[in-house]
Amino acid sequence: MELPTVLDLLAAIETGQITAAQAQEALAPFLDRLAEYDREMDARVARYDYS
Repeated sequence: MELPTVLDLLAAIETGQITAAQAQEALAPFLDRLAEYDREMDARVARYDYS
């Protein structure tokens, strides 16, 4: 998600167009994918021995 989109969401909350809960719900899929990506990268790094 790009920064302008996040800023648009914050502006929408500030003006009352959406609630914070609605914004959180809109961002949930991105957070889920980010957590999945973190797990993938951790597993990938664990395959290498850097010692």
